[in-house]
Amino acid sequence: MSNVKFNYFLKNNPNNKRELPIVMTIVMSGERTQMFTGLWTVKSKWNQKYSKVIGTDPDSKSINDTLLSFISRGRRVVNELVVSGKPFNPNTVKDKLKNGFSKNLKTIESYNLFLERMERKIPSKYTRSTYVKYLNTKLRVEEFIKHYTKRNDIFLYELDSEFMENFDLWLRDKYKVAHNTVYKTYQRFTRFIRLEVSNGNLDRYPFPNYSIKMIQKQGHYLSFEDIEKLENLVVDLPRLYHVKHLFLFSVYTGLAYADMNKLSKKDQLNWIYKFLLIESIMN
Repeated sequence: MSNVKFNYFLKNNPNNKRELPIVMTIVMSGERTQMFTGLWTVKSKWNQKYSKVIGTDPDSKSINDTLLSFISRGRRVVNELVVSGKPFNPNTVKDKLKNGFSKNLKTIESYNLFLERMERKIPSKYTRSTYVKYLNTKLRVEEFIKHYTKRNDIFLYELDSEFMENFDLWLRDKYKVAHNTVYKTYQRFTRFIRLEVSNGNLDRYPFPNYSIKMIQKQGHYLSFEDIEKLENLVVDLPRLYHVKHLFLFSVYTGLAYADMNKLSKKDQLNWIYKFLLIESIMN
């Protein structure tokens, strides 16, 4: 820490009261940067040799106390950077002085902000159904935090692999969900977590010792004979009659239920017209 120097000088940029701003300089290994302190004084009251304001009046004492406080905070920042083992320079120290280290944000508090940003991007980037899935994941995490910690929320820095392991077991036990449902919940939650890491709100990824992979399932396919049987199946109940025809519509168009559900009457008529056209050509 001995090679990091802090000092002050007056910048020649007077305000309406003819006061000059007090600027901190941070020097390390030949590199230097400057940071405005937000403090002002007149040139006649400034002692450059001792980097302080001359006078014993309350305003002068307040400015000098604040200047000492800045240097004290700067030294603490340098100590923390040294302990972290990461390389740093005067600009790093300046950034930490202004913005602090990882913000002490809470998990659900941060997740709510994440959801707000996601909702603003509907429908340009996300669908409403995607947003609802992330919302449901947040509700599960929130419920588990209350169960696991007996608190309404926990800080992001409190998350660890043990938390994720217990969350996994709790989901399976309480909601009787399948393995892949746990995986999707983990995937959505950790997407939010990785964003917090990239934003500097977490120093590291908190679940290094937890892992889960999706189980690939073999799909089942209908044969042409299966489809013919379904077409010829006589259904008396109106509800099942509609379900049958919607399913066949999905089979022949390749549309998923979610896409089919969005079709307008005009879209439906266009599809029916295509079927009739194709059938006439084939016959």
